[in-house]
Amino acid sequence: MKRLLGLFLVFIGLSVVAYSQPKLEIFPPNEYNWGKVKSTDNPLKATVKIYNRGNEELHIINVKPGCGCTTAPLDKKILPPGDSANLDITLNITGYSDNVVKSIMIESTDPEKKSFYYYIKANVFRPIVVVPQYIPFNELYYLQEASSKVMLKNNTDAPIKILDIKTNPESLKINLKANDVLKPKSETPLEVKFTPTQIGVNSIRVSITTDNEESKTIDINGWGSAVDPKQNKN
Repeated sequence: MKRLLGLFLVFIGLSVVAYSQPKLEIFPPNEYNWGKVKSTDNPLKATVKIYNRGNEELHIINVKPGCGCTTAPLDKKILPPGDSANLDITLNITGYSDNVVKSIMIESTDPEKKSFYYYIKANVFRPIVVVPQYIPFNELYYLQEASSKVMLKNNTDAPIKILDIKTNPESLKINLKANDVLKPKSETPLEVKFTPTQIGVNSIRVSITTDNEESKTIDINGWGSAVDPKQNKN
């Protein structure tokens, strides 16, 4: 009888220990989705709530965004039962287009969510998208002309007019000029010809001004490493 009573008390004790624990909950649960946004909405901001739904004190050990484009400061890290904290999220969407998915890892003393990943999402609309985002020069030879190309994609339903184009260096040769039009829902090639004037890393830039309010200026960088063609032959 005493043995049964002892086992019963052990069982009760274990049940109490198992039941007494912090419990992390987030609202909105699992993810925050801004939906469709404009590039001019940058940066995106939101506040999500972290709750302790358990019956023991919850400690937030660490909050770690998965990308340098995201910040997520927490206003407090120790939550008594029933208390809550604010997680202020900021997402920098510079350079992003279409669907963007980032994560924030939350480490806590909740035994069931010691390392919990919270996701933030957005669909970034840009009137003009450059593909790829930079002008690549895979092979460059000192004082020899090289060419490269990117595509300018007009995502809108209306034509977009180029008002001005500036290049650095000015000696760059490009196929587009002021008053050219980017047709709606189509891609226009930007062809660049460049003669490197130094051995080693060379960088260039093409700045395009348009009549679209959301994409007034588009800066496209490019680079490559030039070698001496005489040394290359040896």
